[in-house]
Amino acid sequence: MMGSRGSLHFKNTDTEKIVRALVEAYADETNKLNREVTHNNWGKPFILISKTFVSVYDGSFASYGDMDSEGKLLSQCVGQPVLGFNNINDDMMCLSVYAGQEEVTGATFAEGEWWDTIDLAALMDTMQLEYTAEDWEPVFAEEMEEPDEMLEAFEKLTGQTYIAAQSEVAGRWPGAKLVQETEEITVFAIA
Repeated sequence: MMGSRGSLHFKNTDTEKIVRALVEAYADETNKLNREVTHNNWGKPFILISKTFVSVYDGSFASYGDMDSEGKLLSQCVGQPVLGFNNINDDMMCLSVYAGQEEVTGATFAEGEWWDTIDLAALMDTMQLEYTAEDWEPVFAEEMEEPDEMLEAFEKLTGQTYIAAQSEVAGRWPGAKLVQETEEITVFAIA
């Protein structure tokens, strides 16, 4: 997969409102989201609407080593918490939860270990996802050696892909339908 990129995931509670806020944020030329036109060489960002999440995939989220400013900005624009993934050159995976201008909790997996401990209660409470503490155990297992293992465990639990580029949409989600396209972002639905 090589190359840093990231994604942000909003619980799908009001698809129209979330998508409208995201499209408007990307349409604002002064917005930090548009500071790097190639989006870290991953091309145009896209939104994916699934049953559980409205997700934004953007290479820029990881191009500066973190995505705090983008996570906080989009959480504030949409008006709800967001779960963020940041893959840095396949060597490091950062997981964060943002609510408005605050990082609620976060953790980084690299060099075969978690560098810090996620506040699982805060993750579950903030994102309101329908999983128990036992469901999360494989995601944060100590025997994982590579960031991809954590990512795969998270994807297995939630049924969501966390790292993708627009060029991969047809292969990953064969039933994806184009919903909207602007100069800045494309919207697909699989739900």
